Amino acid sequence: MANRGTKKGSSKGDDNWTGKKFKSYVNKLLKSVSDNATVSVGRGTGRVKIKDIKKKGGERKKSKYVSTGRGTKRKKR
Repeated sequence: MANRGTKKGSSKGDDNWTGKKFKSYVNKLLKSVSDNATVSVGRGTGRVKIKDIKKKGGERKKSKYVSTGRGTKRKKR
C-alpha cells in the first residue's frame, strides 16, 4: 500500500538546513561570490545584490502588541 503522507519518515544523515551548520554553509557561499551578484527574494519576484543583505542579523524581539480574538484586535503586551 502506498504512503499517503500520514506516516512519519526518517532522514538519512544529519540535518544541515538549519542552525550553525547552515549558517556556516551560507557564509562560505557568500564569500565565494562577488558583491555585485544578485539573489532572488520574495518568492522569486525580486532580486537583491548580495552586498545589500544584512550580514549580521539580531534575534527577533517580541512585538509590542498581541492579537486577540480572531486577529481583529490587538492589545499591548
